[in-house]
Amino acid sequence: MIKAIIFDCFGVVFSDNFEDNYRKFGGDPVKDKQFLEEVIFTLSTGKEKNFNRIIASRLNIAEDVWSA
Repeated sequence: MIKAIIFDCFGVVFSDNFEDNYRKFGGDPVKDKQFLEEVIFTLSTGKEKNFNRIIASRLNIAEDVWSA
């Protein structure tokens, strides 16, 4: 039985300027496409809850720098 449906509208999980920010900190969203899709999938299935920690780790920066 479905108990809830969550929609990611208007940058709730994945902001509109995500790719620009990802590049700003040294990431390549084209090269990392598979990694990013896997992260989004694990978030959407509830297997992971800390998107900022995963992305900051991938970019080798502090989590508070990424999430600022």
